[in-house]
Amino acid sequence: MTWFHLTEVVYSQEYGDPTLPKLADMVSDTPDPNKDIILDYLSEHCIAGCVGIVSDVLKPDEVIGCGHIYSDDKYFWDDRFTNYVRNYNLPVPSEFRTHILENYKSRKLRHVKHRLLKSI
Repeated sequence: MTWFHLTEVVYSQEYGDPTLPKLADMVSDTPDPNKDIILDYLSEHCIAGCVGIVSDVLKPDEVIGCGHIYSDDKYFWDDRFTNYVRNYNLPVPSEFRTHILENYKSRKLRHVKHRLLKSI
């Protein structure tokens, strides 16, 4: 799905693509070697909206997020995705992972500068 000029991060059958594996099939004991960078990137960006409390597909009685939608001006994703990466080592789609690793340092610097200017 494209929202304005943004591309949605689609990561499983349950969340948008019937050709992808189900979440339960992607759970891993082995984290991505760049998991800390990826989680920092996924959690640092502006919230574009909030739809409400959302349940964990793998543990339906548990809340996995609030439906916050994040964007980096190219992609958008929700906090469910971030929490699946954090809690279950869900793999990040390859193209988006590459984008994160290529843009992490410049985005981080931009956020630091923004916070610094805001504090002045």
